[in-house]
Amino acid sequence: MAALIKAHRATRVYVAACWAHDGNTSGQWTEEVWTEAVFREKGWEPQGAVGITHRGTVQEHKLFTKKFAEGEQARIRTRKYGAPFVFVRKPQQR
Repeated sequence: MAALIKAHRATRVYVAACWAHDGNTSGQWTEEVWTEAVFREKGWEPQGAVGITHRGTVQEHKLFTKKFAEGEQARIRTRKYGAPFVFVRKPQQR
């Protein structure tokens, strides 16, 4: 699974990535895995770590952020069977 992100307006995007083993590691999916180095190479800024409860256990995730321009897209995969968590701010009321 991958997180598919498309910014419909300029916004800051936050991604909480975890590389904990989540199943079978075979197959070509590993060629597209975003490591911490890939996040940095693509302009994502590390923000520290956060604990996110998933299926009853707290998993440590590394938090990254990046400013997206309107129309900018990303497809992020950090694990075979689970996409990273993606957060954006709610648009301000005008």
